[in-house]
Amino acid sequence: NERTSHEAIVVRAFSAAGGRVLRAARWGLIPCFYASRSQQPQPTNARAESVARLNVFRDAFAARRCLIPGTGFFEWTRVAPKVRYKLTLTGGEGCAFAGLWDEWQAGDEPTVLSATW
Repeated sequence: NERTSHEAIVVRAFSAAGGRVLRAARWGLIPCFYASRSQQPQPTNARAESVARLNVFRDAFAARRCLIPGTGFFEWTRVAPKVRYKLTLTGGEGCAFAGLWDEWQAGDEPTVLSATW
């Protein structure tokens, strides 16, 4: 259950030969074309029906996909009172979620690796 600006571990392709690397990434996608690190939105959810067409996701979806290790995720009921449920695999083992990553950098600012699922 990550929140914007928290860190998450992502598994990225390291080379065309199929290598992988684990990296810590800021949760909440900051696209490389943003003018500042604080520009909004910094989405934490990419929806399958819009990920290929929305500017904020399009380039990352085409070229910067990753895996995000986890043990489950949360869903909320749609009616009041809102109740949060954690969904996990039956045996409690870990799993991986499809994700997107990007690197943002401007001027003298440090490079920020960010991700979303």
